Amino acid sequence: MAIVLRNPKKDYLRTPKRLPLINQYPLYDLNFDGVNSIVDCGTFSPLITLTIECWVNPTVLGIQELISKGSAGADLNGDFQLRIEDAAGHIKPHLYVGGAWVLFASLGTIPAGQLSHLAMVSDGVTLSLYINGVLDANNAAVVGAWAVNAHNVYMGMYPPLPGILAYNGLIADPKIYNRNLSIAEIQHNIYNPLAPIRNSLILWFPMIEGQGATVVDSSGAGNNGTFLGGTTWGNLMKYEIPAGAGL
Repeated sequence: MAIVLRNPKKDYLRTPKRLPLINQYPLYDLNFDGVNSIVDCGTFSPLITLTIECWVNPTVLGIQELISKGSAGADLNGDFQLRIEDAAGHIKPHLYVGGAWVLFASLGTIPAGQLSHLAMVSDGVTLSLYINGVLDANNAAVVGAWAVNAHNVYMGMYPPLPGILAYNGLIADPKIYNRNLSIAEIQHNIYNPLAPIRNSLILWFPMIEGQGATVVDSSGAGNNGTFLGGTTWGNLMKYEIPAGAGL
């Protein structure tokens, strides 16, 4: 598979050979400043069978929070984290089940200054990660009780540690599902940013508005995001999908 994502100033991913383009989708991203930027998506709880996916382009690497559910109080069953773990660009998915974090560090890595697609998936038995549509070799067993809790879902920072895990970079096209997506469905979403899999979708920010202090949830669940701190709209990008590539 091959995919090119461009904005007017910079190519993020390149194919070795350009092919005729069949679609161009104008989408924006959100810019997090690495200090106090955060998007508050309100209170909702996905099931233990879940998928969390997004495009990310970190300005720098290091331990940084991308998407999480939690609070400044104690961790609760039903919390989660998707974050960059270190300066090498490893990714660490987390689920809080049975009174403890289930987590692992990916074998694969992502670079700074380039868009990468991440998908954290739990089928209720195994916690997995896909990087650019490819299943990572590492995973973790999911054991313990899951629960609905009143903690909010956030992007750009983990609330119990404000400013410590603040993300510096861009996030685009985030989605959360109430079920585990298959690899084919994850790859479909990569190649169809404005026509994703809709079954069990409970948060989707296509980011087509590009202005204001709210990002609209197009899943139908009403989980809009509110900008806090230094969050701003980023670049207008074009997701360019080469003919003959994809599924």
